[in-house]
Amino acid sequence: MSQPETEMSDVYIVLHDEPGMSTKDAAEKLKNLGLILKNIDEDEGVIEGIILSDKLKSLEEQPFVKYVRNSFNYLSEGEIEDGEDSQDVDDAGA
Repeated sequence: MSQPETEMSDVYIVLHDEPGMSTKDAAEKLKNLGLILKNIDEDEGVIEGIILSDKLKSLEEQPFVKYVRNSFNYLSEGEIEDGEDSQDVDDAGA
């Protein structure tokens, strides 16, 4: 029996420049909302990740989030790895 398909969204999250909150702190809070981290750009305050499409609104509602860009949606079967533990994270600019 095949696993049910799940609608996922690849997103870029632009953060407000908030004193007292680092990009990594924000990433941890977003991860607790279901975001699968793919890349954290500390210099630009941008987090790239994957989330269930029906949870997009929960990201947008966070006070430290300035903007959520949904790059595309797709159907996925099975589990998706968290980028922090995965070897195929693209460290652009590194």
